[in-house]
Amino acid sequence: MIGPRRGSSLLTSSSYTVSAQITGVLGDLAVHPVIQHAPGDDVTPVTLTLTRGGVLDLSGWLGPVGIFLTYSGSGLTADLDVTTGSGNDHLNSLTGNITLHAGEGDDRAQVIGGSNTLFGGAGADVLFATDGTNLMYGGAESDYLEAQGGTNTLQGDEGADWLYATGGTNLMLGGGDGDVLVAAGGVNTLHGDGDADYLYAYDGVNEFTGGEGADYLEAQGGTNTLQGNEGADRLYATDGANLMLSGADGDVLVAAGGTNTLHGEDGADYLYAYDGTNELVGGEGSDYLEAQGGINTLQGDDGIDHLYATDGFNVLQGGTQGDHLWVEGGTNTLQGDDGADRLYATGGTNLMLGGADVDVLVAASGINSLHGEDGADYLYAYDGLNELTGGEGSDYLEAQAGTNTLQGNNGADRLYVTGGTNLVMGGTGSDSLTADDGSNTLQGGGGTDTLFAHGGTNELVGGDGADRLVATRGTNLLLGGEGSDSITVTSGTNTLQGDGGVDRLYAHGGTNVLMGGEGADQLVATGGTNLMCGGAGRDTLSGGAGSDSFQFLAPQDGGDVVTNFLNTARGDDSILIDAAGFGGGLVAGVLLGTQFQTRTDNLAQDTDDRFIFRTTDTTLWFDRNGTEAGGLMLVADLQADASLTNADILIV
Repeated sequence: MIGPRRGSSLLTSSSYTVSAQITGVLGDLAVHPVIQHAPGDDVTPVTLTLTRGGVLDLSGWLGPVGIFLTYSGSGLTADLDVTTGSGNDHLNSLTGNITLHAGEGDDRAQVIGGSNTLFGGAGADVLFATDGTNLMYGGAESDYLEAQGGTNTLQGDEGADWLYATGGTNLMLGGGDGDVLVAAGGVNTLHGDGDADYLYAYDGVNEFTGGEGADYLEAQGGTNTLQGNEGADRLYATDGANLMLSGADGDVLVAAGGTNTLHGEDGADYLYAYDGTNELVGGEGSDYLEAQGGINTLQGDDGIDHLYATDGFNVLQGGTQGDHLWVEGGTNTLQGDDGADRLYATGGTNLMLGGADVDVLVAASGINSLHGEDGADYLYAYDGLNELTGGEGSDYLEAQAGTNTLQGNNGADRLYVTGGTNLVMGGTGSDSLTADDGSNTLQGGGGTDTLFAHGGTNELVGGDGADRLVATRGTNLLLGGEGSDSITVTSGTNTLQGDGGVDRLYAHGGTNVLMGGEGADQLVATGGTNLMCGGAGRDTLSGGAGSDSFQFLAPQDGGDVVTNFLNTARGDDSILIDAAGFGGGLVAGVLLGTQFQTRTDNLAQDTDDRFIFRTTDTTLWFDRNGTEAGGLMLVADLQADASLTNADILIV
């Protein structure tokens, strides 16, 4: 029975049996109407048509019979408070200010505009709201809540709920179980709450919070904040402007296009960015960060992090512990920062900075600048165009191919090249420079340096300090520099130049030119074919068993000691005289016999005499003027058993 309560009287349905579909027309609901149905009746659902608003109590409607509540006419605005029973009830397309308490059944309600509160209660409920201001509660079990436009709060409560909002301003709360929340446009706040939730937003301005479980959050376009919170969450954003925060556990954050900031926060997180403009920060744990294309900044922060970028424009910074930074292609800056870091680059254009502690920097190809900075660092280049700088500590630098510049900087550095075209500079410390092959220039710089060439075409320059230069193969130019240097060759084709200081030059094989420089130098040849020129100062020249030549460029460079001049079967040595430097009418070729004298003194006998070999002390003299005064100068002081003829002197 359907009836209104007038005054204190109450009409009940216990006196009536509802046996068919009934349409009841409610009039003025000034007081609470009560609709009751006797339990146990097996009937079809009941449709109630409203013409006025008020408070409608259907809580006494017992059993499985549902209520279809609608309104008659057009333009009805109902201020209505409805409570239903345990049936599967429908509240259809009412306009106005609606409060619904749906009860236990699988209920369905739709409201348009106004200010509405819908409680689904127990059962699998479906609640719709269009425009207006709406508060929607799904209740227990799995519910579907949808809002189109307006200002809305959607609460799934218990059960695996589906919440959907299109446009408007929406607060969406998933509840305790695994929920699905979807927002399309508008301004939205999505909270997954407990369990593993799925949160989606398409365009609009959106704030996501995954809650306690392992959640999935996705944003496509718009302006978004995604917060994974607790649990191992997965956050995904495509296009738009996005702030992505992983939460407490190990999370996965993915951004494809757009402008994005990804923060791993606590836990071992995985952060990915594809194209767009992106900032990736790993947070507290040991994180993995990857960017492919776009413009990217990757920050490992705390933990032992792995950072990877391919193509695009990228800045990778490792953080506080020993991190791994790797790039393939693109234009990149890699900064190891604190900790013992590993930096790798393959292709592209790269600036690699090791930072503090002991770092390893590796460039496999491309255009690269590697800086070890603090600590004893290891820098490697395998191909491409590379600049390696060791920094403050005692560093190891190696290049195997390509075109390379290696700079040891401070500390006792070790620099090594095996091929390619290389400029190798030791810096201010006592450095070791080695070339095994290729075309190389080795410069020791400051400090006491050691330079080795074991093949290829090389120029070795000791620089300041007392340096040691060694060539064992190849074609080599060895320049000792300012200090007192030791220069040694064992084979190959070599030029040894002492320059400043008191230098020691040794040739043990090969074809060699030894030039002493400014100081009182020692030039020693034990094998091979050698040309020795002491230069300025009183030098000591020692020939070996082979054919050696002792060259004098000017009379003032004379006075050198020659300790092993051989012009017998044991060797065929010669003395070379520079015609331009000595003057006196000398012409190229073997010295004329008329210009040579062998005597017990050093006096010229006629105006043509130019060289006098004094047998009493085995010294060779040059007289520019012959018998005239003022032209006599000592050329060489030979060993005691030496003999000399004009045939041993060649004018060049």
